Amino acid sequence: MQRKLSFSVILLFCLTQIAGKTYQSPTSPIDLLTDSSYEYGKNITFRGKINPILPIQQANLSIKIEKSEIITVPLELDKDQKFTYNFDLTSYPVIPFSIIEYWVDVQLKDGTKLSSSSKELRYLDNRNVWKTITKDAFIFHWQNNAVQIEDTVLPITQQAMEKIRTIIPATSVPSVDIYLYNSPGDLREAFPLSQANWMAAHVEPEAHVILLSLSNPPEQLIQLKQQIPHELMHISLWQLSPQSYHRLPVWLNEGLATAAELSPNTEYFPILEKAVHTNSLIPFSALCTGFPEDASKVYLAYAQSGDFVQFLIRSFGSQKLIALIHSYQTADNCLTPIQTTYGSTLNDLTNTWLKEQFGVVSLSNAFNNIAPWLAILLLILFTPFLLYSSFFHHAPHSVEEP
Repeated sequence: MQRKLSFSVILLFCLTQIAGKTYQSPTSPIDLLTDSSYEYGKNITFRGKINPILPIQQANLSIKIEKSEIITVPLELDKDQKFTYNFDLTSYPVIPFSIIEYWVDVQLKDGTKLSSSSKELRYLDNRNVWKTITKDAFIFHWQNNAVQIEDTVLPITQQAMEKIRTIIPATSVPSVDIYLYNSPGDLREAFPLSQANWMAAHVEPEAHVILLSLSNPPEQLIQLKQQIPHELMHISLWQLSPQSYHRLPVWLNEGLATAAELSPNTEYFPILEKAVHTNSLIPFSALCTGFPEDASKVYLAYAQSGDFVQFLIRSFGSQKLIALIHSYQTADNCLTPIQTTYGSTLNDLTNTWLKEQFGVVSLSNAFNNIAPWLAILLLILFTPFLLYSSFFHHAPHSVEEP
């Protein structure tokens, strides 16, 4: 009888434990099965299923677009833990050809929080059919049948990499997608985030994507010799130091890209020379975080940045330049790495560049140069006066007797 009672108590205890805890939280992340799609410029439809079946209290979809904050939205799950969410691209414009990263976070009824691994969606301009060919490390995409990839575009790309390696030795790039639009207008239409009516090319370094635009045949070859090396330099800088890339001063980043061009823009030097002699250069400290939107000023910004960077390379060499780039990994301002690397302030380097390149001496430098001679002149002029004053002060005064 006592043995039966003990067995009954044990059985009752086990049943109670099972009834009180029918589910044990998993320790592994949840699995996210997705089938997402998009309509270019309008919306992205995220479809998915969360495995395994769990007692989910709340589920959220997190969306991270390159260079932007993470957007988190609640999900409605059906009984099979499937969901559909439409992401409005008119409210949240996405850079063409960028990578969209997304994942699901859930909270179970017992408070346990789990996350899926992240998925990626490449946001391509799929409005038209692209022809594609792969050569070396480059994947070319184009629409115009007249474009000669192997005879024109590929050789320019190879020459561009050769020149970039003279500026940044041992540079290598991963597989790069190069898209050629039929016109600058077509490119700007595909790029809703830019308000610049002068934009003719764009690069997404993290995604290893370059967007180019073709122009009229007489100008097309020259523009390709400008655009391809310019944008490839940006990708090379990203490969050299991803941690530094977004911290680099814009004048340094764009100056290097301009210096890499195989066919320099003939409009730049006259604009730069005029600005130098009319004292209307843009201070480089004002070009640390961005370039002007106005076309006339942005041309000057590119011109002076490219020329100044070439001066730094000629004067101090590539290794100093590479050290400067790496020094921006932990920099909290634009100016300190310059002085640390070159031992001179940005202002002093600018004055040296103006003197060597254009023969222009700043007022402060001019004063510093004549200051010793001015001191000697003043000493010569005032020495007789000082001697006379001293003599008069120490000469004995006659005293009249009463």
